[in-house]
Amino acid sequence: TDPGEDERRRGRERLYALLAKTASFYARYLWESSEASKARAYLEERGLGREVLSEFGVGYAPSAWDRVLVSGLQAGYSEDELRAAGLAQQGRRGGSYDRFRGRVMASRFLLAQAGLLGGMAIAGPLSDRLGANMVFVTAGLLLIGAAALGFAFRDMREATLREVTAEPALKATASG
Repeated sequence: TDPGEDERRRGRERLYALLAKTASFYARYLWESSEASKARAYLEERGLGREVLSEFGVGYAPSAWDRVLVSGLQAGYSEDELRAAGLAQQGRRGGSYDRFRGRVMASRFLLAQAGLLGGMAIAGPLSDRLGANMVFVTAGLLLIGAAALGFAFRDMREATLREVTAEPALKATASG
C-alpha cells in the first residue's frame, strides 16, 4: 500500500473520532449542564422529549469560546485538526476558537460531516478548495432531507386507512 494513503487514512480516522467524541459531548452536555436548561425547556415545550432528542443525537454546544478547542487540544488533537473537522475556526487576530457556541446542535450533523469529509478526501484536489463551510452546508442539506423523509415515513406508519366517500357532500348539494 501507498504510505501517503495510509497517512491520509489515519488522519481521516482521527477526524472521525474527534467528531464522534464531540457529538457525544454535546449530547451529554444538553442533559447534564445547567447552562443548557433553557434549551431543554424550549425543546420540551415543543413536544421534543429526551427519547426523540437522543434518537436524533441532539445536544448543546457550550457558550464558552474555547470549551471544545481546549478539550480537543488536551486529548491530543492539533488546532489544524480541530479546524479541519469544522469544530474550530481561526480568529481575525490569530488563534482559534469554537465554531459552535451556546446553541442546540444536531450531533448526527457532526457524524454526517465526518462522512462528507471522507468523501471530500476521496474526491481529490478540488475538495481541498471547498473547505469546512461547504461541508457544513452539504451536511445540513442532507440531514434536512433525511429528517423530512423520516417524518414522512413516521406519519405513514401512524396513519390509519379509512374509506372516504363523497356521499355527505352529495346529500348537502341535493338538499340545497
